[in-house]
Amino acid sequence: MDKFSERKHWRAILKLCEEVKQSDRKPDISIYNTILHAYIPLGSIKHSFKILEDMKLANVNPNLTTYHYLLRTWSQAPTSEQDPYLREQIFEMIVNDGLQPDLKIYECYIDSLLAGEECERAFEIFDSLKSKNIYPQLELYIAMIRKAISINEPRIALNYLKSLEQNLFYAPTSLYNDVLRICAYEYYADGILYCWDKLKHRGLNLDEGVCIDILYFAGSHGKPDLVVQVIEYLMDVRKLKLEKFHFSPLTRAYVNAGDIKNAMESLNIMRQAGFQVGFFDTSSTGLYSLIRKDKRTIDNAYYCLEELHKEGKIVDVSALNVVIAACSNIGYKRNVDMIRALETYKAAEKLGVQPNVETFSSILLVCLSAKRKDLADQLWKEMLELKIVPSSLAYNRMIGIICTQDDYEEAFAYLEEMKAQNLLPPRSVYERIINKCVRHGDSRAILALEEAENFEYKFPRSFYQDLEDQGFDLGLAKEIIKNQKKNFNQQKISSNVNNSDVMNEFVDIIASKANESEQK
Repeated sequence: MDKFSERKHWRAILKLCEEVKQSDRKPDISIYNTILHAYIPLGSIKHSFKILEDMKLANVNPNLTTYHYLLRTWSQAPTSEQDPYLREQIFEMIVNDGLQPDLKIYECYIDSLLAGEECERAFEIFDSLKSKNIYPQLELYIAMIRKAISINEPRIALNYLKSLEQNLFYAPTSLYNDVLRICAYEYYADGILYCWDKLKHRGLNLDEGVCIDILYFAGSHGKPDLVVQVIEYLMDVRKLKLEKFHFSPLTRAYVNAGDIKNAMESLNIMRQAGFQVGFFDTSSTGLYSLIRKDKRTIDNAYYCLEELHKEGKIVDVSALNVVIAACSNIGYKRNVDMIRALETYKAAEKLGVQPNVETFSSILLVCLSAKRKDLADQLWKEMLELKIVPSSLAYNRMIGIICTQDDYEEAFAYLEEMKAQNLLPPRSVYERIINKCVRHGDSRAILALEEAENFEYKFPRSFYQDLEDQGFDLGLAKEIIKNQKKNFNQQKISSNVNNSDVMNEFVDIIASKANESEQK
């Protein structure tokens, strides 16, 4: 029977069982346990219980091996037959028979709990083994760790991994990699740092997705050294061509570590790697927010630029730009410091920095906050003299500056110039112009609104209500614009048409229609 069991000849075993029953020979514990062992791969828990009943009727006392096989059979049974009550009944029988559960029994019991997805109970039993002076083997530790991983419990997985080490087991490297993956996925700091440190000496085997999770964890937790190690792993071991998003966490890590100087230097590292660097990078990585805390942090940031230059390192233009932009929005009171912004801008040559369009967009932002059109005009002129082509953002801010003044006629000229450069005016440009016109009772608000709607910009209902509250007849205005569409289409960047003439014609039509209405 043992030979048939080893060879998994289950039919032969069952035939022998029948022969034993029909003979005068009384089965002993060995025969019963062999029969129970035969039922394990079949998962036949009902037949196993019948064998157990036969044992008791034959006055054969079960031993730990008996219950061991019963628990294993329960774990192999179809899900529909895995009745937790039967499993608990088996465990109670062990105690009632005066037997002391050993490691094998607990391993089977825990396996059955895991098979039934009773994870909390399995963890509880596993944690209680030490108090019973029962010490699990490597296989059970691995099973518990992998179950913790499968249910996204990185803390439990790490604790069991450390416990495994303390019990002098050599955990496979793949296990560390798997724990690291779940810790990275769940942003569990202790697990990431612990497993990464272990794997540096054993050998990493991580896909790019996990590495990206670790990069963003390291960035948000101020761990620049870890960012560098991950980047080196991706480049040297995985042989990947890195993208900009691989490098961005480096700047964020320095920012969260409070290291402004290295954060600024990292901007140049990204540029040297072949990526465009701009204000979005300094904003998304938190550098802008760090610098604008107060005047002291702005001064400190500028001194960092000087230190980098003195050390012979390249000062990235975005590092200069972010210091300028920070002067527009200092502290929680959002103060503006025009003097600091201008001094930083004037220091560009001394720092070996060539201003770009973002430099002027940044200082125009300061002018906007300070409502300084005089300086904005001068800076715009300097930008053009340097052959720098204004960007959509630069036009947006210049128009915004003009709209802070009583005389806002130039806003329309800049709007037309912007469209002539094939730059799509953002909705904010039209909002500023329309709001300015509304406050001054300027009928051109309707014309600007119609143009914005042609670009499919959506405005809240309150926006239209404000226009009507100011006396603008939206229905009348839109009807006139529709009838005069051929004339008004000429406003689309035609050097042969005078914009003010079109506007004046529009105002005259509005006025004449209003007079007709009053006469009636």
